[in-house]
Amino acid sequence: MPKPDPNNAWFDARLISLDPLVTVSSIENGMVWMAEFAKESPEIFDRRSGLHFLSTTWGIGSDITASSLAHTVERACRCLPGHHFILFASDEGEQFELSNAGVDCIVCNSSIFVDERIWRPGGSQLNGFQTFDAVYNARLMAYKRHELAAGIPSLLLVHAAPFGEGMEAEYLRVKNMLPNAVSANELLGVEWFDQMTPENVSDTLAYARCGLALSREEGVMKASVEYMLCGLPVVSTRSMGGRDRYYVFPFTKVVDDDRDAVAAAVREVLSMQFDRAAIRQAIAGLIAFDRHNFLLAVARAIDKHLGSTARIDGFGPFRGFKKRFHKSDTAMSALSERAAELAGETMP
Repeated sequence: MPKPDPNNAWFDARLISLDPLVTVSSIENGMVWMAEFAKESPEIFDRRSGLHFLSTTWGIGSDITASSLAHTVERACRCLPGHHFILFASDEGEQFELSNAGVDCIVCNSSIFVDERIWRPGGSQLNGFQTFDAVYNARLMAYKRHELAAGIPSLLLVHAAPFGEGMEAEYLRVKNMLPNAVSANELLGVEWFDQMTPENVSDTLAYARCGLALSREEGVMKASVEYMLCGLPVVSTRSMGGRDRYYVFPFTKVVDDDRDAVAAAVREVLSMQFDRAAIRQAIAGLIAFDRHNFLLAVARAIDKHLGSTARIDGFGPFRGFKKRFHKSDTAMSALSERAAELAGETMP
């Protein structure tokens, strides 16, 4: 686990309501950076109480435990006395572990924040693209296990640079490992180490017939839901982190950690010739159900901890949360700008 660095903190944060104070933010490297920087934004946080929802970047696993997350929340409470923090659990299993560790939590898989207006079948026509059997949208890092896609002869890669040092070496490793794969970044003229916009990625998915999810352990891997919202079936390995919460039979297939098993599963789902609209409808229904329950949980938490009858205006304020992670100064500036907007709306 990288050592927390306040000058190199990447996270996302949103101001949902100013009065009462309600926020949602991500935990990065075991820190609630929004709470750490709260003293620099008294116009937002200088209040007797507030309710703050927290989302982990990775799920509970070998590096992140319920106990370590309990310490993370305790530190945030010390930064903002009188404020209350509620952690998102990706599924009921994580909820059980967090509750046993004394952490206040609700079930909220962060895949529900994916903006379905961006991720949809079709998209803009792109020059130089052909139809590929499978696409893998994954950062160029070892835990993404690109080697498991080596048995797929028609493969499209969407990628961004790995974190830390040795970025170019990792890029060359994947390129040599998958010599027949085509880089969507290169076709679009995007540098291999740059991250494409969600809109561009959505356009590229129209040229694939199946999406891949090959990591063993990470967070919810929003790419899985993005594939399905674009109408792609998904082939996944067994995983920890919560991405399988929205795997819908028969549009998804989970296989062993074996390149031949992955390739065979891709061939199998392609032979089914699924209708893209049907896949999107199935996943959209599951997301809508969880969004409804999420908003009910948020309303109960506001009533319990803030004693307020304030209501959140639907799911809109949460949509697109964690679409991108931002540097700490950028994220906090956006919070201040939003606070000014909300303060202006409430003035007589």
